[in-house]
Amino acid sequence: MPLLSSDLPARAGLALSLGVALGLALTPAAIRLAHLRGWLAHPRVDRWHTRTVALMGGIAIIAAFLGTAGLVGGLAGRLGVVVALGASVLLVLGFVDDRRGMGPAPKLAVELLIAGGVVLAGLRFAPMLPDVLSLPLTLLWIIGVTNALNLLDNMDGLAGGTGAVIAGACAV
Repeated sequence: MPLLSSDLPARAGLALSLGVALGLALTPAAIRLAHLRGWLAHPRVDRWHTRTVALMGGIAIIAAFLGTAGLVGGLAGRLGVVVALGASVLLVLGFVDDRRGMGPAPKLAVELLIAGGVVLAGLRFAPMLPDVLSLPLTLLWIIGVTNALNLLDNMDGLAGGTGAVIAGACAV
């Protein structure tokens, strides 16, 4: 049963606290797991990092998100289920990309399918605008944020830390 409160500030505070706590606990754990399993990216000319960094930070991000959203009731209804499924598919996509490498076209195709599912489930970036504007903006925003976070994922812990900051800002 979700830890729901009818008091929105209390619920947001709970979400912020849980999200930060889970993010802080799970990010170092994911880094340790990656080192133990050999899920590592070594320095290359086309990367920003100068030392070996852990892959699979998405595990911590998705676990913190799903754990927090599940506990505060954010996964209720069709939209919540679609967002949880989409986030889980992105985790698998990231895992496959980190392990085997994928070109941008298949990743973009999966991101479009996920973003389309979220839009069909009812999420709108700008619901006050007509659908002809709101729908493409929503798709662009979901895909843009996904790829922006992925670009940060080449430095150990940066994507997880940035995700925690973003979650905290959303909760506030």
